[in-house]
Amino acid sequence: MSARPGRIKLDREVPLPHPRHYSIKTSPAFAALKAELTEAVRVEVLATQQR
Repeated sequence: MSARPGRIKLDREVPLPHPRHYSIKTSPAFAALKAELTEAVRVEVLATQQR
């Protein structure tokens, strides 16, 4: 989500099988998706702090 007004900023399909056992959650593919999403949130937080 973007900062105010809240809009979808990033939409990613997660091509990992269900159920997502611990081994999936520690895989490089999962880590890459998590890093991408975390960075998108971080950028939004920083943008709101600079206003």
